[in-house]
This record gives sequence, C-alpha cells and structure tokens, in this order.
Amino acid sequence: MKKLVVIPLIVLLFSGCGSLNSAFDPSFLLKNPWVVQSILGNKVDVSSFANGLPFVEFLSGGKVSGFDGCNNFNGEVKMDAKSLSFGPMASTKKMCSGVDSDAFTSALNQVTGFTRNGDLLELTGKAGTLLSFLPKNAE
Repeated sequence: MKKLVVIPLIVLLFSGCGSLNSAFDPSFLLKNPWVVQSILGNKVDVSSFANGLPFVEFLSGGKVSGFDGCNNFNGEVKMDAKSLSFGPMASTKKMCSGVDSDAFTSALNQVTGFTRNGDLLELTGKAGTLLSFLPKNAE
C-alpha cells in the first residue's frame, strides 16, 4: 500500500518541476529597450550621460544589445525562470568625456538574476539589486 502512495507522489513532484520551466515566458523582456533607472542603488543622474541613458535590449535567440552611455554593445544572454546572466560582449571603443559608463558595464557583468515589479525590471547579483530599468515606452 505504501508503494502505491509513493509512486503517484513522485510523478506529481516531477511533473510540477517541468511545468515551472515551461511556464516561464521571457516575452515581456523582448517588447522594447529597457532604460536604466539606477546603478548599484543610486538613481541615475541624467546629466551624467550627455550621450543618452544606458539601455539594454533583449533580442530573440538569446541575444542582447544596448548602449552603456558611451559605447554600443551586443552579446549573449542566458535566462530562465530563476536566473539571468550575460555572456561575452562585443563593444565599440569610443572615448567619451564626462561619462561614467564603467559603473554600468561592471554591474552588468555581475548579474545573476532578475526580479520584476510591474514595469520595473531589477537585475540582481550577489550584492543585491545591481541595476534597475523601465521599458523605454514607460519612462
């Protein structure tokens, strides 16, 4: 009798795990560019980015592109229901005076996860929230 109870329970557990991954729908990320609102918990000062605010655009096929406030970049992104990380990135190498794009780029390289609160996308890492974004159409 105990064997009959255990087998359905195991089947239920494994089917539940499969449904968690199949329920993840990253399409909310793909709709438009995400414009940075804060870096390492500090609200972005628009005047610090004379060339425009940094943004990230998630593309289909695990690709990402964006702008760090000075240079354009593109590369790979890996994500599932619990994690998000960026792979190797290619970037232009312009020199921009008065722009601190290094803080944005450094934070991006530390991302291991994400949370979403309404329109706000927070990219997280070991240190907590590293970057927060709003979709371009919601700024």
